[in-house]
Amino acid sequence: MKVPIKWLEDEFVKPQVPIDNYVNDLSYKTIGIKEVTPDHFELDMKGYNRADLLSLRGVAYEISALNESPVLFEEEKEYIWEKDNYPNLKIDIQTPLVPVYALAKIDNLKVTPSKTEDLEKLQAAGFRGVNNLVDITNLVMLEYGQPLHAFSAEKVNNEHIIVRETSTAEKITTLDHKKRILEKGDIVIADQMKVLGIAGVMGGEESEITQSTTSILLEAAIFDPVHLRKTSNRLGLHSEASKRFYHGLTKRRLMQALNSAIKRYLSLGGKLTQISLYDHLDEQENIIELNLSHVRTLIGVHISDEKIENFLTRLRFDVKKTKPEVWEIKVPYFRLDILREEDLIEEIARLFDYRNIIGNGANIINFDQTKINTLKDPNSKEDVDHEFLYNLKQALAEEGLIEIQTYHFFSSDVINHFSWDRNHLVKISNPISKETKYLREDIWPNLLEIAAKNLKFRDRISIFEIGKTYLSQRFLPVERYHVSLLLTDSSSEPMERLFELFKKVAKKMNLNFEFKSETPKNYPLEYFHPVKSMLLTLNDKKSGFIAEIHPRQTDKFHVNKRVAVLELEI
Repeated sequence: MKVPIKWLEDEFVKPQVPIDNYVNDLSYKTIGIKEVTPDHFELDMKGYNRADLLSLRGVAYEISALNESPVLFEEEKEYIWEKDNYPNLKIDIQTPLVPVYALAKIDNLKVTPSKTEDLEKLQAAGFRGVNNLVDITNLVMLEYGQPLHAFSAEKVNNEHIIVRETSTAEKITTLDHKKRILEKGDIVIADQMKVLGIAGVMGGEESEITQSTTSILLEAAIFDPVHLRKTSNRLGLHSEASKRFYHGLTKRRLMQALNSAIKRYLSLGGKLTQISLYDHLDEQENIIELNLSHVRTLIGVHISDEKIENFLTRLRFDVKKTKPEVWEIKVPYFRLDILREEDLIEEIARLFDYRNIIGNGANIINFDQTKINTLKDPNSKEDVDHEFLYNLKQALAEEGLIEIQTYHFFSSDVINHFSWDRNHLVKISNPISKETKYLREDIWPNLLEIAAKNLKFRDRISIFEIGKTYLSQRFLPVERYHVSLLLTDSSSEPMERLFELFKKVAKKMNLNFEFKSETPKNYPLEYFHPVKSMLLTLNDKKSGFIAEIHPRQTDKFHVNKRVAVLELEI
């Protein structure tokens, strides 16, 4: 989602820190950031189940919690249609896949261009202006996260709306002027004569607002997200509206969004004349018991009762202590992702700041495919010295390196960019996706992939990973433990810096490595710089290498800095 900065700060939250700080906080503690411009910043929703962040109100609540900033709005508790007894519209809901459906008729309207300030808001959010009546639906969707749709009332037969599933293949020309063939079971909005729109996906051309429109039927609904996604995928139609339906909606936000939209239409001179609400959704309060001992065990650090209560209160949870070390937590209605105690503990951990959990004041990067690393059970039968691993991690962290953990696979990008020979890799017989088909032979390519993603946000990356690699053998693959380091910064000689850093680590660990100026023979020559590489030996046994990755390889990952890596077998 693209968040317009001026609109956010003018109407929703007054940040106590500059934009760079709160955007940085979002990327550390909340969600990835795709892009930052003077007009907007874009949240990377991929892989995150945060429906609340698809609205400016949700983003404002999040920023408010991160830096204790005041929000500039209040939750609506009264709705404009409650003041008068409006007659009902004719709506007929014929499917259980639509638990909530609201329809309001607004008359006395005139189609004109939107105000300049509204157009600027839409443009900063990546939308184009259409006209004042259509633009209101997009402005309200951006604020509340609830999609709305306006039908031209004059084009709806008898102003009678029917929401149903298709029983046969039906056709519709959508607003993008393309003819679509629907399949049996698709949810559609229709009148008694024709299909008006594909529910939650796109409206139809026959009922769109035109210059002659003076009355609209304004729709706000909740559709079954799984059913809707199947239709969208089959038709290849994905919109900002459908994205919000996928993530999940709440009845309260629907009512607030409908109320706000009606008020906007009234400000244009419109008149609310009819309204109907079909409501078969039982939204119950989500109350979770939180145990202090579970918090400290899962996070691994001591956090005081006061801090725990402060973090959750800032996130707008209702917190009530029921026993000395137990709380009853009421989840805010807009946090559909909080389902169990572990979800609450994750909320506490991120506000406490993951950087404080790792220790040594190290900064943690918001990696796409990482998680906090924990040692395995010391009683594991694996032939590895866990005390040695722990001390190695400590030594690396003390030198400013950040520990990460990536998946034990090579991604398709790594395999393709490096032209890795798939025949030499261990292949999974039943992979869950094409990205989990080949086990990694080394760790450093994964570190390069992670660095490439995070160089968008910082100038220096210094990371390490300790984990398993897999060597293909004739009968069974061999598992090996490796440690891999990566360093890139603004210097022209990152290998020298990594070399000096590793020598300090080796000294702390009482390891007397020898360094030989040879190119690693296990890799094609084009992987590394022709004269910037060394083999590492220990007790006359080859253990690994340190090298600068060849610029032609880093270019494939869109990295324009010099990158040094080190990899050792443990």
